[in-house]
Amino acid sequence: MPAGYAAFGFTLGVTAGVLIRRALPAMAVTLLIFAAVQVTVPLAVRPNLFPAGRATQSLTANFSGLQHMGPGGRFSLALDRLDSQPGAWIYSSRAVNAAGQPVSVMPAACVNPPDGDSLPCLASHGIAVAVTYQPTSRFWPIQWTETGIFLALAAMLAGFCYWRVGRRLP
Repeated sequence: MPAGYAAFGFTLGVTAGVLIRRALPAMAVTLLIFAAVQVTVPLAVRPNLFPAGRATQSLTANFSGLQHMGPGGRFSLALDRLDSQPGAWIYSSRAVNAAGQPVSVMPAACVNPPDGDSLPCLASHGIAVAVTYQPTSRFWPIQWTETGIFLALAAMLAGFCYWRVGRRLP
């Protein structure tokens, strides 16, 4: 992927230079566009390259993702790892009931349990964690696809520069 980013960044800079024809403004525009792409691709493009997997994980004794409760017994569950898919890239996780519907309010019996641990009470009420993730088996396909996208963008920018410079010459 770094090769794709480098090729894209270089051709983006050349394209900005060809269009603006001043070094400092072209460098500033290149930096701004490249930074915007570096933020946009991981947040908007990469998660949609391949269909995400979905799983439901029960609340176990080693679960550590109970988030702070808010007013009215509001809570959330978050996972940093999925037992059935070690190393998976987790997009989102949320609490669901036994029917698979989102839950954000803790059952009254679980708000202040005598032992101070709400997880067994939540599990006894059928609450689990629904997870959306990418399995580790898709790591390299995602890397190669993203590299291909950036190399294709670099080729298009290079083609545009070739066409643009060729038009200006007599």
